[in-house]
Amino acid sequence: MKLDLPMNIRLRRINPPSAVQTTKLLRDRLLSLARIRKIDAAHLFLERDPEATTFRVSAHLETPGPDIRAEARDHTLHAAALRALAQLQRLIRARNARRRERLAARAGHPRTPMQRMAGSYAG
Repeated sequence: MKLDLPMNIRLRRINPPSAVQTTKLLRDRLLSLARIRKIDAAHLFLERDPEATTFRVSAHLETPGPDIRAEARDHTLHAAALRALAQLQRLIRARNARRRERLAARAGHPRTPMQRMAGSYAG
């Protein structure tokens, strides 16, 4: 059975063990973020630094408008993934809030010169 995902998810691993639970967590959280903002593709990079014994999770989301990037490091792969996902969620929510503010500020002002002229004579 083929799963029809709303986005293309690419996962690249360097040195970390194949953690099925973490991969499933990343996929599920990305799908929940896709409900908040349209995501065309997600590029995830999981890396284990053998010298520092830390894990790094890097995410790049292709979205309409500017892309969203996040990176996190921690002592476990799961913790690094959770930190990166939390950072992505904060960035998406902040971007959506700024967009709502711009739209609300523009809603009170007429957009075209003709509408501006009509508005100045109405009062």
